[in-house]
Amino acid sequence: MVSLEDRVLEIAKVKGAFTADDLHVFDSELELFGVSRKIYGSVIAGLMHQRLIESVAFVRGNRPECHNRFIQVWRLTQ
Repeated sequence: MVSLEDRVLEIAKVKGAFTADDLHVFDSELELFGVSRKIYGSVIAGLMHQRLIESVAFVRGNRPECHNRFIQVWRLTQ
């Protein structure tokens, strides 16, 4: 089984830069396991603390639930 962290890193490799909004493609899978979407923040924080990703900018969230607030843009560290 591939971990959520590995899947996030794969998104970073493919897209170059990503936001938490990009991770919501996994919502239905998390729901199957009874896991809250709030886990995305923990996953991102863990990858940041391991210095695998870094914050590069802020953009407005594109999901209605975001109410147009700023969210961080992340990329793999160099």
